[in-house]
Amino acid sequence: MPPVLILCGGLGTRVKDVLVNTPKVLAPIGDMCFLEYLLAYLQRQAIQQVYFALGVGAEKVITFLDNYDASTMNIQCFQESRPLGTLGAICFVLNQLPVLPNDMIVMNGDTFINLDLAALDKGVQANGSDLGAAAVWVEDVSRYGELLITGAHRIQAFKEKHQSEARAGWVNGGVYYFKQPLLSRLMQLKGESLERDFLQKEIAQFNSWCLIHKDLFIDIGTPESLMNARNNVTALQKIMFSA
Repeated sequence: MPPVLILCGGLGTRVKDVLVNTPKVLAPIGDMCFLEYLLAYLQRQAIQQVYFALGVGAEKVITFLDNYDASTMNIQCFQESRPLGTLGAICFVLNQLPVLPNDMIVMNGDTFINLDLAALDKGVQANGSDLGAAAVWVEDVSRYGELLITGAHRIQAFKEKHQSEARAGWVNGGVYYFKQPLLSRLMQLKGESLERDFLQKEIAQFNSWCLIHKDLFIDIGTPESLMNARNNVTALQKIMFSA
């Protein structure tokens, strides 16, 4: 499996009143923090290399990781000196690596979907795609921005939140699979938002493919969604720790 980069550099402005000085990725969910669920998920997916792009609250995340038993994974952290956004964070980490990997999976640190990463890898390879992504079905796309896909699971467009009507549909699940040509392209880009400054502008230039997902989707980016995640703690624990 390719290495995984988790983006955790956001300011967490919308949940600051709830979490105070706790980094969003360390938000308590039941008797564990959100990051523990993500790491348990990656271990079950047989991921061996994990990179973290950290920003505000990086010291607390690093302290947590230093005390986490990740015997099956190698974890490396990269700390931004200022907020870089999702695109800037990816570019920052890629430029720190001594060797550019052939493929890389990139995940948002404030969302979780029970996605089969091996199936994502297989789908990208089988379709000869440059880019893979997760498509998640939700009841209101206006909160996330809509993902337009074809019957062959090709990605036609990424629409921003303000461009999307309040209705059910497919949204970007925050999990991406980049082949090396795209990683090289990302290293050269200027901008902050992966979606706005890259995907929306250049998606038509690449052969893309998405893995359809209709299972559990957790988002802790707002007080309401954080509460929903806490209400779904039993489902999370079942996914992570059942035999």
